Amino acid sequence: MKTSTSERDLALAAMRLLASQPSGSASYRQLLALLPDSVDLSETDCEPSSTRPTELRWEQRVRNINSHRQASSNFICKGYLKPIPDGLALTNQGREFLLSAA
Repeated sequence: MKTSTSERDLALAAMRLLASQPSGSASYRQLLALLPDSVDLSETDCEPSSTRPTELRWEQRVRNINSHRQASSNFICKGYLKPIPDGLALTNQGREFLLSAA
């Protein structure tokens, strides 16, 4: 059985989605609508969050990308993503990272 999708894997999937957007940005609402088509979510991912009852676990981890931005492993901290009002945007550094990871 697949374990939970990591915050890193969700951030990477979000970066790929943002790269496909003309503006390079999206609201959390847009990301939450599009990410399930890009990520193989596990049963655990689709359980309700224990700390945010109105969200599923994977949705909370997507929002945690911004909440955990001070962590050295976080893609905002690394300069790949930047927070925008109620969403995320891909930076030039993030685009370069995606090209090098391809």
